[in-house]
Amino acid sequence: MKSEAVVLSLVFIFICFLAFLLVGSTMNKEKTYLKEKSGIYLSVVAICAAIYGLFLAIYIGENESVYIAFSSSLATLSGFYLVYQTFVSQRKEYEHNRIESRFFELLKIHQSNVQEMRHAPPNKYIKEYETGRRVFITIYKQLKKAEQELRGLSIVSSKFTNQEIKEIAYLIVFFGISKNMKEGALRTCLLRNENYKPLVPELIAHFENIVAKYEPKGKSISETIKYFGGHQSRLGHYNRHLYQAVTYVDSQKALSYNEKYHYMKILRAQMSTHEQVVFLYNSLSLLGFDWELKYRKVADNKCLVTKYDLIKNIPLDYLQFDNPIDFYPDVNYEGDDKTKRKQILEDTLYT
Repeated sequence: MKSEAVVLSLVFIFICFLAFLLVGSTMNKEKTYLKEKSGIYLSVVAICAAIYGLFLAIYIGENESVYIAFSSSLATLSGFYLVYQTFVSQRKEYEHNRIESRFFELLKIHQSNVQEMRHAPPNKYIKEYETGRRVFITIYKQLKKAEQELRGLSIVSSKFTNQEIKEIAYLIVFFGISKNMKEGALRTCLLRNENYKPLVPELIAHFENIVAKYEPKGKSISETIKYFGGHQSRLGHYNRHLYQAVTYVDSQKALSYNEKYHYMKILRAQMSTHEQVVFLYNSLSLLGFDWELKYRKVADNKCLVTKYDLIKNIPLDYLQFDNPIDFYPDVNYEGDDKTKRKQILEDTLYT
């Protein structure tokens, strides 16, 4: 009986050791929200109990009762461990379901925000409203027009970078040209940047003179309707909610990076190419610094545009004057190879 107890004890120890390795590797791979990894510690306790029971069976116990006591103790520990793991699994499943439910609520609100967009292009003689995603087409046209006008001004093209020009263009399109530019939101925002202050007077004078030309040709030109009427009422709410949806998923400790990226793919799939381009302009401006530029070289894990490839679907030759890769070199663009730095970030930093 003594030899049988030894053999069975060794078998129990071996099984517990395998369970320890399996559970440990699985929990590390999945990055569960239980940072303490309590299940692994319970495995260690079970192994220690098995070794202690073997010691008793060999050196102390001379009868069958010690072996029975040891086996019962090990069975009890194993049963407790299995119950604990079941509880952890159920709790994790509940947490994932809660996160997923909230995410799809936010996604539905995002879709509703896009569908409810309504805008009357200023260059239409008959007042026709564009709705939904078509509004982003008009906004992008205005962004291209604003950037073209800026690059035609020597005070801009000779002194500012491509990113700064795109920022100014976005601010013009976002706030629009107000009737009183001396106190307008655009002027106030531009004056917050010391580099832009010398530009403001000439910039205002130039864009105040850009009025809406009616189509078809032959119709009169409106001297009061500005071409850049602004989109703050549309884009302000849209951008705030989009940021809330992305940061909600990013902040969930119960999710691994791969799981978070999966949700971001679903969100990105709802965004048209023009939406992603308008989003790109926003992220390069003062109004969108929190998306990435605020954290560059400080906290790569908070650089959300690169982390989740939020502009992945913009063709690399789509922009009029430059390339999205100039501003976000580590985004894994569609049809392009992943950079070595992005791979390192995914493997070692992103959570």
